[in-house]
Order: sequence, then structure tokens, then C-alpha cells
Amino acid sequence: MALTSSRAKRSSHSHVLSPTLAKRIVSVMFFLGLLIVTVALVVPIIKILTNNVVLAQQNRVLEKRILDLEQELLTLRKERLLFLSQFETVRMEGYGQ
Repeated sequence: MALTSSRAKRSSHSHVLSPTLAKRIVSVMFFLGLLIVTVALVVPIIKILTNNVVLAQQNRVLEKRILDLEQELLTLRKERLLFLSQFETVRMEGYGQ
């Protein structure tokens, strides 16, 4: 009789996983999946944001450089006009005599 009761106990506990253990494993796997998806989404977002900051800084530098070059171009145009006006004045004076 003792032999049959031990077999009955063994057969009743012969499940590979108990329901609570299975639920815990599913919960852990769900949490790990959620964590992996979150990391997979957050890492590219962080890279995009850091690239955005770098590009914004480079944009400011380039805009300043463009403004400096436009100022220099304006100065050169004024100098050219001044030079040409002096040349025309000299030529006209020489032509009139």
C-alpha cells in the first residue's frame, strides 16, 4: 500500500512545471521582452538626439561663417566700387584735356 501511495504522489507531482512556476516564467519572459524592445527603441532615439545636437552646433558655426563671408563680400564690393570710381575719375580727367 505504501508503494502505491508513493507512486500516486510521484505521478501527481510529475508535471514538468507547476502552474505558478509557469506563470512566473511567462512573466519574466514578458518583462525581458519588454526590456529588450524598450532598449531597442531608446538607443536609436538617443543616437538621433545626440546627432541632432552635433548638427545644430555645426549649423550655428556654419551660419556664423556665412555671415562673416557675406560681410567680407560686402566690404570687397564697396572697395571695388571705390577703386572703380577713382579709376573712372582719373580716366575722365585725362579724357577731358
